[in-house]
Amino acid sequence: MDRKYIINISFTVYKVTELFSEEEPLRAEIRTRVNDILNDLLIFQNNQEIGVKTNLLGEEIIENIKDIKKYFELAIIKNLANPVNFLVLQREYDKIAKAVKKELEEGSQSYKPKLPKIKREEISSRQKEILDIIKEKGKVQAGEIQNRFPEISKRTIQRDLAFLVEQGLIQRKGEFSEQFYYDSGYDKGMTRV
Repeated sequence: MDRKYIINISFTVYKVTELFSEEEPLRAEIRTRVNDILNDLLIFQNNQEIGVKTNLLGEEIIENIKDIKKYFELAIIKNLANPVNFLVLQREYDKIAKAVKKELEEGSQSYKPKLPKIKREEISSRQKEILDIIKEKGKVQAGEIQNRFPEISKRTIQRDLAFLVEQGLIQRKGEFSEQFYYDSGYDKGMTRV
């Protein structure tokens, strides 16, 4: 992915949202998400260039792209600007998501890190609570966990869940609104053998 391309897409989103009224809450939401994606993409790209594996960051980028596409759909429904603008932006973000997925797949084939031993006391208290919620309910969606932690941002909850998945402490299945998190059975002391 070309840095200039990534920055131009972000700039285009700003230009399109300039057409929204200043009171429109979707304007700030879209711009915030675009900034998150831009920042994460630039870090992801830099890390890929120096050979650092960034699976969590790549997954977060993909999730943020899914969210921004939903915002674009809402903007179309609300008739905030010409729908063609949003359809073009959705297509461009789809290209970015595909490129990130490809990087993740290529990286996962060439790099299989050994999972470190992790103990319950080595994770944060919030992550322990998340594990307890998942164990109690059997399966949950990210929104249910977010409801239990209203003071914590959605992005932070997503990072916690992605970390727990990467550590093998929970499993993630499904996509979009059908994505659930399950107990992996590592809760007993949490030390892997």
